[in-house]
Amino acid sequence: MAIYLAFMEIWRNRSRFFLFSLVIALITTLVLFIAALAQGLSNANIEYLSKLDAQLIVFQKNVDLSASASQINRSSINNIQRVDGILDVGSIGATSGKIVNIPGKDPLDVSLLGVEPMKPGSPTVIAGLPITLSRGNEAVIDQGLSSELGLGLGDSFIIRTIQGTDEKFYSFKVSGITESLEYLYSPSIFLPYMTWDQIRPQSSTRDTNRETVSNFVAVKLKPGSDPILVAKDIQSKVVNVEVVNKKTAYEAVPGYKVQQSTLNTQQGFTLLIGVLVIGGFFLLRFQELPNL
Repeated sequence: MAIYLAFMEIWRNRSRFFLFSLVIALITTLVLFIAALAQGLSNANIEYLSKLDAQLIVFQKNVDLSASASQINRSSINNIQRVDGILDVGSIGATSGKIVNIPGKDPLDVSLLGVEPMKPGSPTVIAGLPITLSRGNEAVIDQGLSSELGLGLGDSFIIRTIQGTDEKFYSFKVSGITESLEYLYSPSIFLPYMTWDQIRPQSSTRDTNRETVSNFVAVKLKPGSDPILVAKDIQSKVVNVEVVNKKTAYEAVPGYKVQQSTLNTQQGFTLLIGVLVIGGFFLLRFQELPNL
């Protein structure tokens, strides 16, 4: 009986209920769009860091966990490797460049990531071969870049970077394709670390005898090791470093917290508006009912 009366009430005011249902559908769609936007922007900024095969990330001290400002030398990396509880460490260099000379495509901004072969930070490929050498012209690209530019295994492409005031061009061949691993809103290209160090943007005056440095270091722990204790041990034994977990590292990426806070606020206000609209509708319907 209750179901019958409810159906008759809806049918008698079908136009009103249709418009009300449409408003609910539009509000729901808006909430879902904002949630998808927040997730998409988050992935485009920190996808590589969030999927890193490591439990801890080491930055230079007093740089606010900024990968671009952090500089960790090889001797410090060797000292990190000696700390108890650590299974392996991997140097990671991060910079930007452009892919040029792709027929029918405009130059595309990319993140250039230098990684050590078979070390933490080196991506797992889903096709082709991973990086196996510290120097060479083979590169692993992420799936998004492969789809956008139509690059496949064995294809060649050219990267443009700035050396001092001059543009330099470097040719690479796709040796492997990994899952989508965007970093700083750009698709990623993974290069052998020594090659990355050679082509990265830098001043025209270059010291060929300088010590190789990394922007940050990925640390993989032995099973059963306590990340908090290992992080404290690294900071006590290695000078001028700061150790954090992955979540802290990617939340420190420029713009991430502000962006997510803004989108979450918009989503909250949208939900609040939806509750007020729905509540107002039922309140009006209740007031229209005859007194029993």
